[in-house]
Amino acid sequence: VSLALGFYGAFILNQSYISKVTEALFLFQMIEEGLKQCIGLSHEIIAATTPKPVTYKINKDSIKNSALGGLVKMYSLVSSNDDLIKKLREVERWRNFCAHNAYLHEYFSRKNSSPYSTHTEDDIDKVLLHTKELLAFLNEDVKKLTSLHSENVSHPFSI
Repeated sequence: VSLALGFYGAFILNQSYISKVTEALFLFQMIEEGLKQCIGLSHEIIAATTPKPVTYKINKDSIKNSALGGLVKMYSLVSSNDDLIKKLREVERWRNFCAHNAYLHEYFSRKNSSPYSTHTEDDIDKVLLHTKELLAFLNEDVKKLTSLHSENVSHPFSI
């Protein structure tokens, strides 16, 4: 716990809470990057295995520029892992909280109107555990897709 001075006066900051939210944001970013890899690999595999004269074009910019919600939607179109897709959709609201409301939550003494105002540091611990599990599952998909990609695509993958 430390003291910070700001426009509205002194704030008591819970450094442990801030560190955990920061770690959660990092993990959410890792999940986004893992999803981009899965989506991109899947699209390249589909493009490479589509029979001629049919063509399949990839919009890499839409993959690169999407946030978690859009990436989960794209991933759901190329993955049969319905359980992981469901869990990714469920965790999206916590990603949005950590990215957009954690500041208000911490710096305004948890008196803002965020629907997460009643959460505790223990809730962030649960989010951390859950995001680590999701990332591990996602990494397994990346490994499988990387192997499949090397069998079907003549060039290395890049997004």
